[in-house]
Amino acid sequence: MHLVIAALRWRSNRSKAALLLGSALFAASASVAWADALEVLQGVWVRERTDCTRVFEKIQGKVRFKDRTYASEDGFIITGNKGKGPVGGTCTISQVNEENDRFSALLTCADAVVSRKFSWSFRIIDATHFERFDAMVGAIKYKKCAF
Repeated sequence: MHLVIAALRWRSNRSKAALLLGSALFAASASVAWADALEVLQGVWVRERTDCTRVFEKIQGKVRFKDRTYASEDGFIITGNKGKGPVGGTCTISQVNEENDRFSALLTCADAVVSRKFSWSFRIIDATHFERFDAMVGAIKYKKCAF
């Protein structure tokens, strides 16, 4: 009888260990996916058919937006978990989830007047291209600028 109880305890402890290990591996793979997606997005981006030099310039080794007061071209810069748009607002990427071949990022964006949170859905095509999904417009393709 003691052998049966010992075997059941061992089996139960083994199942718990397997469950914990599986959870840890899942969490690690999710954070790797987040890190990988965020790593690919590092840099300077414009819409696919936009000339990078119309939106950005490199001065003293740093890439920055050109005077964009009335510019119509879209572009942004991602450094670490921060995103910067042309009019001075900054977004913080706090969470990235993988959903099949797409990612969903939670962003908190603020400028001097307003702050808001929203989700941003995208698919990485390769190291220099991705597409963002917008409910109103559909897929918008972006390319990484090489400076």
